[in-house]
Amino acid sequence: MNESNTFAPLNFLRAVRFAGDDAATFLQGQLTADTLALPSSRWVRAAYCSLKGRVIASMLLGRSNDAYIAILCADIADDFATRLARFVLRAKVKITVFPSGCVTVAKNTNKVDSGTMKTEEEAQFFNDDGWLLRVTENEEPVTAVDLSTDSSWQQEQIFRGIPWVGREASELFIPQHINFELLDGVNFKKGCYVGQEIIARLHYLGKIKRRGYVVSGEGAPPPVGEKINGGEVVNAADDGKGGFVVFISAPCAAAESWEWGDLHLQLLPVPYSLQE
Repeated sequence: MNESNTFAPLNFLRAVRFAGDDAATFLQGQLTADTLALPSSRWVRAAYCSLKGRVIASMLLGRSNDAYIAILCADIADDFATRLARFVLRAKVKITVFPSGCVTVAKNTNKVDSGTMKTEEEAQFFNDDGWLLRVTENEEPVTAVDLSTDSSWQQEQIFRGIPWVGREASELFIPQHINFELLDGVNFKKGCYVGQEIIARLHYLGKIKRRGYVVSGEGAPPPVGEKINGGEVVNAADDGKGGFVVFISAPCAAAESWEWGDLHLQLLPVPYSLQE
């Protein structure tokens, strides 16, 4: 680990831990990821969906020994934990929501494979193509905080076509409508989980008519949920140059020309193929 990395709070995110003998099997029936096959010290993308197959929350999910750490939007972390706690019943699972400030980020100068978790005492690290995420159980004082770090990280996630579903976008989209299976966020071979029937039916029998797109424009960013080209904004951020960049789920037929009010928006490429 490069000690020169300076970590700053990533206030956009929080962490939830699932510990106990039944944590793996419990999460297997709740999330789109295959938790039973997740090796220790690895991270994957996952989603928690409604019975109708709509994404309630998206996340990074990592395993450290027998515990699982979910990193997700801060504004939905408590609700996510409360929802899942209702289904624990007699299972041996303890759910802990970490305080704000426990997820920090630094520009990564030590390249390792993306998706690798490195555990050092109570810290779990995720290398995210130029960024290093760190999760600690207790909030730590951080010096030399750059207040633009949170916005810069969100901006880069959007440029890379990675959606983060929080409170305002919750239950609006099926995973395929935000490209989540293209990001390996859905395992279609793992068996049953909440919303699996609808998600699998679209994958095997349906034609995907909506996708996630990245577009940019001038001025202040639109709010999450704003309708553009018959779609809805999932994430939005300043681009640092007087404009904005957004990840939006919209009909494929509307992807050629983008307008928002009087603004003409520019469609940007994502680093993966949108083809089925």
